[in-house]
Amino acid sequence: MRPGFSFSMKMFRSLAPLISLVLSCSAATAAPLAKPASGFAVEHDFRVRDAGLSRSGRADTSGFAADTYVTATAAYGSRLLIGTSNRGVLESADGGKNWVQQSVQKVPMALDAANQRRVYAFDNRAQFLTHKHEVLLRTDAATPAWQLVKINLRRAVIFTAIHRGKANLYLGTSVNGLEIAPLTEAAVTVALQGKKPLALKFASSNAGLPGRPHDKSHFLYEEIQAIYETPAGDLLVATGPRPALYRRRPGEKRFQKINVEKLDENFDECTSLSAVSEDNAVLSCRRGIWSGSLLNPQWSFSPHTAIVSDVASYGAYAFVAGDGNLVTYRAHRSFLTSEKKARMQNAANQRLLYTSGFNWNKRQAAVIKELQTDFWTGLVIDVKDDNGILRYDSEVPVAKAIGAVRPLYKLTDVVQKVHAVGKRVVVRLVIFKDPKLFEREGYAIRDAGGGKWIGVPGERWIDPYNPNLLSEYYVPLVKELTERGVDEIQLDYIRFPSDGAVGRCRYSHKTTDYYASEALENFLVGVRGATHLPIGADIYGYNGMYRVPGAIGQDLEVYGRVLDVISPMHYSSHFGDEYMREYPQGERAYRLLLLALSRGVYYAQGEFVMRPWIQAFPMKNSLWGYGKKYFADQIKGSADGGGDGFMFWGKFEHMQLVRQTQKE
Repeated sequence: MRPGFSFSMKMFRSLAPLISLVLSCSAATAAPLAKPASGFAVEHDFRVRDAGLSRSGRADTSGFAADTYVTATAAYGSRLLIGTSNRGVLESADGGKNWVQQSVQKVPMALDAANQRRVYAFDNRAQFLTHKHEVLLRTDAATPAWQLVKINLRRAVIFTAIHRGKANLYLGTSVNGLEIAPLTEAAVTVALQGKKPLALKFASSNAGLPGRPHDKSHFLYEEIQAIYETPAGDLLVATGPRPALYRRRPGEKRFQKINVEKLDENFDECTSLSAVSEDNAVLSCRRGIWSGSLLNPQWSFSPHTAIVSDVASYGAYAFVAGDGNLVTYRAHRSFLTSEKKARMQNAANQRLLYTSGFNWNKRQAAVIKELQTDFWTGLVIDVKDDNGILRYDSEVPVAKAIGAVRPLYKLTDVVQKVHAVGKRVVVRLVIFKDPKLFEREGYAIRDAGGGKWIGVPGERWIDPYNPNLLSEYYVPLVKELTERGVDEIQLDYIRFPSDGAVGRCRYSHKTTDYYASEALENFLVGVRGATHLPIGADIYGYNGMYRVPGAIGQDLEVYGRVLDVISPMHYSSHFGDEYMREYPQGERAYRLLLLALSRGVYYAQGEFVMRPWIQAFPMKNSLWGYGKKYFADQIKGSADGGGDGFMFWGKFEHMQLVRQTQKE
């Protein structure tokens, strides 16, 4: 037996009284945790232990990448499943004695030609899995074993949880709540035999589930992390990232919250939920296991070390107890390199003002004077704006060929003068919104009706799939910026277009059916390889606090995996008019930044710097306020939420106003 693993059958019998005490509620409201009947634990190196935890083995990991890790597990009878980050599924049909690899949607990526899409979740019967935007069914076919289920949902949100009930398939999402599709045993049987692909029509069913309104017609639901249909027909749902538990009884239309004391005190990721009776329910989260009665708020909490003493060595476990309850664990894996840690440290603790190239050109002395105060640590200056114009003296051939170089300053001059006062130079580089490159043959997004696609209002966007985009333009630009001595490069408009008839967009260079976030990841990898400097990216505010890549492709975790700094644009005026309206106006700005950064920092898991853009310009003042307190509340809310520094956006006069009011 591996030293430190505390959960052999012999040890379980000796620990049973203790585990019963730890995991059961007071007043005998919950049954003791029964011993494992099936399941497994898998270490980070994919060594596997069976339900008895007395036999060591290892799944076949030939062809795995260095960053392959466990993302999901399932245990149903003798069928055991391990989902991975980039190498599909490992399956055992004999309770863990033998394991086979199963390919699931191969999608070659810039850094990994053998990449397969990440598995996000398995269902309770080990039949269905979810990718970011798709559902697959384990069929009896030899290849591919996992086949796509036709669904009526767009590639907008992440499919975070899946559960098969008696007559429905339940699908949890990252921001759209719960989706339910009728599912019959006959339809599954036909699909399993390969006679007819499974097609499902989902409908939202969210009454009573938590979230916040964007406006009067759009609602952002909390992430559905786990789902369970009880034998009595009750539907249980766990939401997050601040965990909460909800129940809908048969015949009812609304979910009701189950009050569990202390459950929501910390952000967490819950991986499974089960309840063999009202008095015996189990919610497994990354921090530990909650156990109790659906009728009693006093649940008990046990850390995973009470089950597996050296749980830090494990990627995941999934045990089905003798009473039918499921207990699971899934670790967070970090692949931070020493180089990235150094870049993150380099970019940390910055308080930056924004200036346009025009403002620097006309008011250089005033900008330097402002920087000489101790309020700011540096500036962000446009080197390429959203008109496609390079505002510095670039020598990149393509930039000159398309007439994009219209310098307002010499970049080395800016660097020298800002460095002379001991401050940082961050350059803002707009990427895919580019009217100049749009005119170059082969670069524009095409329109379904022919010609080039133009958005609203008259926006012109570049095809992110063009293979020459990096080699001809952005790699030379990034290398040039590095050589000119800047301290950090900030990418803006790193997304697909959102305004206009985006359904008419056609991408002539798209040769693989990439998700939007996958296409952008490939681009970011190319940029990352062109410089040793810290690189950041600006994203929408909601995308910095919800896992909602959408059609524009802005996936917080994907960006952060490649880059060093993520800067959500947390301008209060750009959130919905109903968002945070439950708070008085005087509290609203602070509450917004506190919520936004605390959520974003939780999702970051220390893998990248979260440095927000915050608002210096006046807009929707009646809703959010403006002035000294408004600026201070944004700064404090960001800091209290765990944000690392900040950047203010607005005119230069707004920068001066921020500093003046905060120094009073």
